[in-house]
Amino acid sequence: MTISIFSTSKLSIFGLCVFALNVTANPTNPDFNALWLEVDSFRKEAGIQGHEWRDTAKILLGARKEFKVGNNEKAFVLLSKARAESIAALAQAAREKKSWERRVIK
Repeated sequence: MTISIFSTSKLSIFGLCVFALNVTANPTNPDFNALWLEVDSFRKEAGIQGHEWRDTAKILLGARKEFKVGNNEKAFVLLSKARAESIAALAQAAREKKSWERRVIK
């Protein structure tokens, strides 16, 4: 699976805001599992690139736990946070891929 990264962080932040508003507006959304799988795929892609953040997997597991207990609102908030971390990790990987050469001493 190929994940495309937004060229600017402003677009990423805008996308996260839209996602967060959409999710919290409908806390009983039956698509939790589909969203969870999407966020998990972002997390895994960041891991493949060596930039998975420390707590993202824990946050995803917490979201699944909250959803199973019936605390949908908290589950979607945690899912949104995990998505934000995953996208930021992918953006970090893209930046590092382009900028590492500037830090090499010549």
